Amino acid sequence: MNFLELLKTDFVIKTDSRDVESGDIFLALKGTRADDEEMNSHSFVKQAISNGASYAIVSEDLPWISDEKLIKVADTFEAYAKIGNHFRKKFKGKVIGITGSSGKTSTKEALKQMLSHFGKVYATPKNLNSQLGVPQVLCDIDMTADFAIVEMGMSHVGEMQKLTEMVEPDIAIVTNVYPMHLDYFNSVEQIAFEKSQIFNGLSENGVAIYNADSLQVDVLKKNTRNHKTISFGEKSRDICLKKVDNTISHISINKEIIQFALPEDNIAFRYNSLAVIAVAMALSLELKKLFPLIKEIKPADARGTIMPIKYNGKRITLVDDSYGGGHAVNMEIGLQRLMNAKGKRKIAVIGNMAELGNQMKKQHKRVGKILNNLKIDKIFLVGEPTKWIADELSNHKNFVRVEKLEELGTQVEDMLKFGDVLFIKGARYSSQVYKLADKLKK
Repeated sequence: MNFLELLKTDFVIKTDSRDVESGDIFLALKGTRADDEEMNSHSFVKQAISNGASYAIVSEDLPWISDEKLIKVADTFEAYAKIGNHFRKKFKGKVIGITGSSGKTSTKEALKQMLSHFGKVYATPKNLNSQLGVPQVLCDIDMTADFAIVEMGMSHVGEMQKLTEMVEPDIAIVTNVYPMHLDYFNSVEQIAFEKSQIFNGLSENGVAIYNADSLQVDVLKKNTRNHKTISFGEKSRDICLKKVDNTISHISINKEIIQFALPEDNIAFRYNSLAVIAVAMALSLELKKLFPLIKEIKPADARGTIMPIKYNGKRITLVDDSYGGGHAVNMEIGLQRLMNAKGKRKIAVIGNMAELGNQMKKQHKRVGKILNNLKIDKIFLVGEPTKWIADELSNHKNFVRVEKLEELGTQVEDMLKFGDVLFIKGARYSSQVYKLADKLKK
């Protein structure tokens, strides 16, 4: 059997030989992952066959495996993309693609929660949004779902074009554009252009949705081309955010003022709710049914989750925003959650941000200025770049700064008292402050 013949059949694809069951097809991935690490699964083909795989898709010669069991392709990563697109084409529901510098996962989760009131929803699990993760999401798509929400990330030029060709979204969203991944891009304008390539995968009747308050919004607007568009934000003419009083959002749609309650008042929930409304409009859903439901939106795990926990017999409130550091705006949103949370002392563990290129110093100094103006009882800084945050803390002389998380020891845990509110946020891999959050939650 060759690859094209395979695509005409019904099959189950597996990329982990340990998961292979009788009749599955094993795909031996070989190439560079999103984290720039090399991978090669050809050494596991024999195990996959012995576990019952009908065939293995390979790009290398494997003389110790019968040719009858092998489907040869030039590039198994490209084959994975084609297989993902194969399953997407079989899906009869609406596909919603989401990208953006930040807010992809929280918008996905908000959409998943809200659209579940209108039909069956399949959504990207966790954050499988890379060149390797998206085809897996499409291969696992629930064909009985009414809506499929696919998160699409990028960190290199050209990646979004490949993803959108694979996903072929009916609705495509750009949540925002910020100076992130600047280790791999020359400018924020280039980031905006690459993000906007998601619109290239839309069908003739597809809908392009974008944040009108985003940086480089003109780049986003230009690349919607001839598609129907819906924008949202304070500068939008479609879904215009007028004001928020406490947790009551006031928006304008077609000159009609509409009010609805948010779960809490912060920038993330304001814009997530607008994105959800935009998708509902694109799907022609009943907005009157949607508005009362928005207050039920819950943040994604470790992305601003507020939870009571008990550690060493002390009950505290953990604001867990430890999945990633993002940029200064992300930090500001997280710190807003800390300040809004009810409790006695406010404690912040701030890890460094990453992949900010020539914006690294500027973004950290901006965070420092934000922190300096907040009434926080104790600040812990983790990571070498946080030296620039420390430079701005003239109002917080007793902060602690370390290069690595391990250097903190148990200082944070030892100082916790009943009623404290603890905020944790930082770049996942370089600061590793998520390990502290995980430790406290156990």
